Amino acid sequence: MTIRVHAPDQLAWRRIGDIPMGWMRDHIDPTELEGHLAFHEAGDDGPQLMEMRLNARTLVAPHSHDDPEIFYVVEGSLHWGGRALEAGGSMFIPAGEPYSFRAGEQGARLLNVRSRADHSFVPVEQKAQVLDQFSRQAEGYGRLTGAMAGVDRSAAFRAQVGLAPEDEVLDVCCGTGAMALSLAPHVAHVTGLDLTPAMLEQARGAQERSGCDNVDWVEGDAFALPFADTSFSLVVCGAAFHHMLDPRPALAEMVRVCRPGGRVAVRDVTPAPEKSAAYDRMERMRDTSHVHALTPGEMAHLGTGLPLDPPMLNASVAADVPLDAVLATSFPVTCTIDEIRALFLADARNGEDALGFDARLIEGEVRVSYPQTTAIWVRRA
Repeated sequence: MTIRVHAPDQLAWRRIGDIPMGWMRDHIDPTELEGHLAFHEAGDDGPQLMEMRLNARTLVAPHSHDDPEIFYVVEGSLHWGGRALEAGGSMFIPAGEPYSFRAGEQGARLLNVRSRADHSFVPVEQKAQVLDQFSRQAEGYGRLTGAMAGVDRSAAFRAQVGLAPEDEVLDVCCGTGAMALSLAPHVAHVTGLDLTPAMLEQARGAQERSGCDNVDWVEGDAFALPFADTSFSLVVCGAAFHHMLDPRPALAEMVRVCRPGGRVAVRDVTPAPEKSAAYDRMERMRDTSHVHALTPGEMAHLGTGLPLDPPMLNASVAADVPLDAVLATSFPVTCTIDEIRALFLADARNGEDALGFDARLIEGEVRVSYPQTTAIWVRRA
C-alpha cells in the first residue's frame, strides 16, 4: 500500500471549526475546539492519511468508525483511555470500537491512517465535477426533471411529507427549482439551495414564470449549509445524494438545520442491489459526477446514528422517461452520446436490462425507468 505524503506548505490546511463535519459535530467539543487538519491523501476507494494539529486540551468525544484506523503521535501528547500517549506512540483502533482522546497541555500533531477515505470532506475534484456537469446540464435539466416528475408524483410527495401551511422549507441541492416550486404554494416559505449558479439561474426563471413569491434562492454547499441550527420545519433533498462520495455528512447537515419534530426527506434513484453495479457503471459513463446510487436498503440505514426516528420509506418509479431527455443532460468523457444511445437501444431490444434502467422500445423510441425511494425521518429533540 502506497500513500503519497506532501510537504506541510502543500497541504490545504483548514481550521477544524470551519469544516462541514456532519456527524462529527456531535463528537468534538465546540467549546474547546481548536486545531487544523489536512489530507495527505483521501481517494475514492483507497487509504486515507490525515494530519491533525490540535491545540492544548482539545477533546474528541467517544465515537467509532466503520473501518480500522491507526493514530500516530508526531508531536505533543494525547490522553487516551486513562493513559498518556507521547510523541512516537501509536494506537490501533479496530473497526466499530468507540474511542475518545484529549490533546495534552502542549497540544498534539497526529497522523491518522484509515483503510478508506473519510468523505465528510468533499474532495475538490468531486465538487469541481459536480459544478462542471451541472453547469452544462442546467438548460436541459429542467426538461428531464419534468419528464421524470409528473403531477401525480409531486402530489404524492407533498402528502408523504405532511405539508402544513406554516412550514418553512429548505430544498437542498434544489437544481432548477422543480421541487421547491411544487411545494411553495402549500407552505409559508421555501428556500432553495444549490452549488451551481447556472442551476439557480434556471430556478429563478422558473419562479418568474410560476408567479411564486415565497421562494428565495441561495448558492451554497450541502456539506456546509449556511443556516443556523433548527431554522426549518421541513428539509428536503431530491436526486442529489448519488453525486456525493458519502451522503451521510450532507444528511447530518440537513438534520442540524431541521427543528425538533420537523421532517427530513430525501428522494433519490435507488436501483435494486442486483442492478446497482450496472446502473452505476452506465451513469458514470453518461455523467462523470455520478458516484453511487444507494440501494433501497442503503437508503433505509442512512440516518443511523443521527437524532432521527426510523424512516418512512416510499418506493416509486419514474417510468418511461424518453432516453433523448436523459441524453440531453449527458456530457460523457470516455465515450460519445451515440455510443451510449446504441448501448441503450441494444439493451431495449434484447430485454436483458443489463444496464439497470429497464430500457424498452415504445413506438420506436427508447424509454428508461428510474426506481426511486423517498425516505422521510422525523427529527428527535
